Amino acid sequence: MLTYWKHLLQSFSASHQLSRRLLTYILACSTVLALISTLFQLSWDYSQGMNETKSRLNEIESTHLTAIAASVWNMDNEQLSLQLKGLQQLPDMQAATVYERIDSHLLERMQVGQTSGLHVLKQRFPLSYEGYVVGELEVSLTLEPIYQRLWQKSLVILITQTLKTLLVSCFILLIFYHQLIRHLHKITGFLQHLDVSAPPQPITLERRPPASSDELDAIVNSINEMQRRHADDWQAQQSFADNLQQEHAINKELNEKLEQKVVARTQSLENSHHELQKAYDDLKNTQKALIESEKMASLGALVAGMAHELNTPLGISMTASRFLTSRLKDLVATPGPAESEEHNGWHGQLAAIQESTELMQQQTRKALDLLNNFQQIAITHSGQQPSRFNVAETLHQIIISQGHRLNQQHCHVSIQCEPTLEIQSYLSAFTRVCNHLIQNSLDHGFEHCNRPRSITIQISHEQGQVRLDYHDNGQGIDPEILPHIFEPFVTSRREQGFSGLGGYIIYNQVVQLLNGQIKCQNNSGNGVHFRIEIPQFI
Repeated sequence: MLTYWKHLLQSFSASHQLSRRLLTYILACSTVLALISTLFQLSWDYSQGMNETKSRLNEIESTHLTAIAASVWNMDNEQLSLQLKGLQQLPDMQAATVYERIDSHLLERMQVGQTSGLHVLKQRFPLSYEGYVVGELEVSLTLEPIYQRLWQKSLVILITQTLKTLLVSCFILLIFYHQLIRHLHKITGFLQHLDVSAPPQPITLERRPPASSDELDAIVNSINEMQRRHADDWQAQQSFADNLQQEHAINKELNEKLEQKVVARTQSLENSHHELQKAYDDLKNTQKALIESEKMASLGALVAGMAHELNTPLGISMTASRFLTSRLKDLVATPGPAESEEHNGWHGQLAAIQESTELMQQQTRKALDLLNNFQQIAITHSGQQPSRFNVAETLHQIIISQGHRLNQQHCHVSIQCEPTLEIQSYLSAFTRVCNHLIQNSLDHGFEHCNRPRSITIQISHEQGQVRLDYHDNGQGIDPEILPHIFEPFVTSRREQGFSGLGGYIIYNQVVQLLNGQIKCQNNSGNGVHFRIEIPQFI
């Protein structure tokens, strides 16, 4: 028996890796199963404990809130104290606090007990009396008993599971050793000391003959048969091994070439996929831009046509109102033959008519100015030729032309542009776009801005495209207006006389005339950001 156990212990030496792996796997699997069962048990116990705690809270809500609310409403501090002390007697209850609602504030009315420990569950319940919320009740329940029970139970489960795992593993390993491992060790030792040049020696296992042949018998018979045939087939096997090695080298070379081809073909397919995806995205963006451009162009042509048709009658009305105003001024200035009530009444009527005529002239002038803005919407290339101009110099000239208004509003403008950058485009359209951007910042962006005001214009160019990034640090654009900023008549200050055509004119100039794109967004901190991209050479 001692010899048996000695062989069993020797089977776990460094030279017998199979036995060590079996023991390791058995212990690992048993340990994992023990931990999983322990976790499930602890999870179930924790869930039960929490359910009991929640049921206790539900009991408080269903049985105590109404009485406590009545005590708060009736200002019965003695009854309230008894009720809170009764709550404190509940299992796991640490503290109970009543807060009374005065106006919109919650003030502490009474508290019993103290909250202590890390594992505390707090819950607040509203106190209502006859439809009025009179305050809140806060209760604190300790979870320490639950965690303590879980800790004690986990220790017991782990100790018992560990002992059971060790015992089961030892018995399983003992069975494995008796039925399999010791025979494998003998077979391994026989094969390690096998001499090919010596006569074949059959191997036998020390065990009771089984009722029928099993896998070990098949292995022993195969080894004995192998020994008998090995001597005769040695040379053939050597030749076969050499041929096999050559074929393996050839196959390895072919596999490497095949892998290289697969990698190259995969990379080619990925590149084609990326190109197709990019082309598809570009097509969608182009389609969207064309639809938007056609919509804006059609609407612009309609508005500009109406403005052209209305310009003539409004011009005639303006001329007539000026003539009528001039004649009324002469009549009012002419002295009468005598001072009388009839004469004074006549002059009063003339003065009223003159005031109405001047008001009509003022409104007609305002309508003509609006029509002039409408006429800027229709973008045509007739009468305009692209010219080559320096971007930095043009921007500086625009800033000089806006200098009076910029100084009035104490606004600083920063231009970041290469001094030698030139583009060939429509100078008037480029100037009009920049002027409208600055005017929009002065009229709208800085309306309620108390911090130092600044505008930044950044110009960059790459691959034949010029990008203009316009930033200001104003109040930004209303999120409800931002998606429609480039549509006509969109403004937040219509009552102050603004028509809401600035963004629409900018869009038409950039898209229709400069062949570019424009986007607008609010900055993350404050202000607005316009990004314009146009071709460097038209």
